[in-house]
Amino acid sequence: MAIRRLDQDGLRMATQELTAGRVVVIPFPSPLPYVIAGTTAPGVNTAKGRPAEQPTGMAIADPAGIRQYITLDPESLQFAEWASRVRKINLLVPVTDDVPDWLKPAVVDGRAGITLAWLPELRPLLDSFGHLYLSSANRTKNDVATTAHAAGTEFPDHLVLDGDRLRDPTMKSGSAAMILFDKDLATRIHRGGIHLDGHPDPDAYLTDLKRAWQSRRHI
Repeated sequence: MAIRRLDQDGLRMATQELTAGRVVVIPFPSPLPYVIAGTTAPGVNTAKGRPAEQPTGMAIADPAGIRQYITLDPESLQFAEWASRVRKINLLVPVTDDVPDWLKPAVVDGRAGITLAWLPELRPLLDSFGHLYLSSANRTKNDVATTAHAAGTEFPDHLVLDGDRLRDPTMKSGSAAMILFDKDLATRIHRGGIHLDGHPDPDAYLTDLKRAWQSRRHI
């Protein structure tokens, strides 16, 4: 497949690919990388060259559809959603045992790995499917792709939507940090990532994140 500009024609092609059960590579906002996305978790995993049953992350178009399954107090849930939308953090949130089947591929040890961070230009694609399973755009053990060209090199057989112009070229990009959110605004780093760059340690990053959230609430 070719690299196509992220515009109406590109979105139409991506929709066709996803509807047919194939995966596509799409850009996420800086500092996040490109990701490989699909309508099934096994499709994403197979494209990356890893076991089909491995859990994946998930992009959610509208969190209203999963809030009933997340067992956070209201303030902690608002904090988590803000962190994902505004700070582009990947979330690990506790969920109930009766999550729907479509959410289960993102659940490990009672927590769902989700993101609400995506480029506004991708909204039509997310709205079409409601959610997409995803992972960083790299085959296992390779560097994550942060440009359309790198993504096309990594996945030459799949459609790549070029959103380089929508990303910040001055910002260092890489795999997202994954943060576990719990009740009473408790957080901890589950997996390090680009968000921690420039901070002396994970605790310093989490302190800054919480301070920014609390400052925003009192504006």
